[in-house]
Amino acid sequence: MKTKIRELMEIPEGVQCTYEKKLFTCRKGEVELQKIINIPKTQVKIENNNILFLSNTANKVEKKKISTFLAHLRNMFSGLEEKFGIGECSFSHDFKIRGR
Repeated sequence: MKTKIRELMEIPEGVQCTYEKKLFTCRKGEVELQKIINIPKTQVKIENNNILFLSNTANKVEKKKISTFLAHLRNMFSGLEEKFGIGECSFSHDFKIRGR
């Protein structure tokens, strides 16, 4: 069944976001993260320090995609706050540098 969906997410203080040609860019200080957001039949807008996802004819698949991208954006915002390095994980990895 097609339904109207309106999802709103607040942009954290100090973070600047832009959305142009399906590329969502967030910047805080010198750190910049980008994500391609492509959801058919869905409009993405940035208004009044909020990110807005609008769809007038969304089905459950599009609703899931919107929820997934909201989770990606939350992770981007936390990535702007904290720096993650190679090896910061809950289980061990072996890393090898090949070449040279």
